[in-house]
Amino acid sequence: MIDPEEFLQRHPPVVQAGLRQQTDEAVQADGQTGTDTRTDVQECFDAAVSSLSAADATVFMLRRRLRGKDYPDEVIDEVIPRLEHAGLLDDEQFASDLLQRCLRRNMGPAGIRREFLRRGLSSRLADTLIGQAQEEGRFDDAARAFVEAFARKSGGLDRQTLLRRLASRAASRGLPMGLVRRYAAEILDI
Repeated sequence: MIDPEEFLQRHPPVVQAGLRQQTDEAVQADGQTGTDTRTDVQECFDAAVSSLSAADATVFMLRRRLRGKDYPDEVIDEVIPRLEHAGLLDDEQFASDLLQRCLRRNMGPAGIRREFLRRGLSSRLADTLIGQAQEEGRFDDAARAFVEAFARKSGGLDRQTLLRRLASRAASRGLPMGLVRRYAAEILDI
């Protein structure tokens, strides 16, 4: 977990040229209403760091969390690039880690794509990472491991029930049925 205070001590927030002036102007403009934009941005940044220390997130997920805490979009739009620049928010790294977790759960390309899109990751990034995993034969390994685990848990079922459950569980994981059938014929002898 990331300790926000320790991180900020080692990596003080970087103020881009012109940003300080824009923020000061915003404070002056909001001075009549009593709203301090710099304070809002810092509070939002702190909330974002705290949220990321509890659980990694994509830009999409973090934006949704911060909106849920009633931070305005303008403030969130200012915080997100700071987090990316500090290395706390990285959609590509999140996607790579998610792919590995999904493969450990013996998921197939369709299931992984669903997970990517559910978390707001781009289709382009999903296509790239899933394509690399296919080239490496990772989905063959996942299908084999899935059928082996299924075989251990499904002893004593009649052939029809076995095939129906195998197809249902494979579909829920997004595994290609061609691969599953190939390994089922070999491992389950059906």
